[in-house]
Amino acid sequence: MKLYKNTKTSKLFFDKFVNKVTVVTPVASEFRNNKMEYTKTSLANLLLRISKSENKSVSVTAWTKRMVNETDVKLAVALCNLLADTKSDYAIRVEGPWLGIYSNDDALIDNIVANNMVKEVSKPASSKVRDFLLANPNSIISNKYTHKYRVTVNPLKESSANFHSWAEKIPTIKLLKRTYRTEGYFYASNEKTLGMCRLFLGNKLRRVDTLYLESEI
Repeated sequence: MKLYKNTKTSKLFFDKFVNKVTVVTPVASEFRNNKMEYTKTSLANLLLRISKSENKSVSVTAWTKRMVNETDVKLAVALCNLLADTKSDYAIRVEGPWLGIYSNDDALIDNIVANNMVKEVSKPASSKVRDFLLANPNSIISNKYTHKYRVTVNPLKESSANFHSWAEKIPTIKLLKRTYRTEGYFYASNEKTLGMCRLFLGNKLRRVDTLYLESEI
């Protein structure tokens, strides 16, 4: 299998999972709805089409030029069976040919890595980090930080200019965008600043994550 990138999980995926593996497969779209019985049927139909094709490869759908062969599909079938049989909770996200699988089951992740073409694997740096993240979903492990809180906002739209004009005058706020008309996030240094942001933003404030060094947990 191809070499892949190892990264350290710094925050939970979907506020729930500590592990992620990204599988590279031209049939990633067949997993999109996370319904393995549907995926099994769809992959079986692809195998049938391939067996009847002259060059033993077919396009995944009528509107894509991505071609798949028997090996591609059989690997996907094995992955589908693995996910269908697992007793562990997991989530899926599809982006083009990349199939992201999220789980807290280390054995499941390792099994996927051993039997598929993998782009990236993310796991916590230690069991201590793992336990901390699972117990504190609104936390981010950082190598360094100057502002303690990451504040995520909903689209501010017409109030974006007023917010920016207010926030840029406060040195304990670190803005990352010139406008927050669409959703985004910024940083606040301390609880006092965070309280001011809550008052200003009201229900436009979506969530607050607290940053920690690994040595602080």
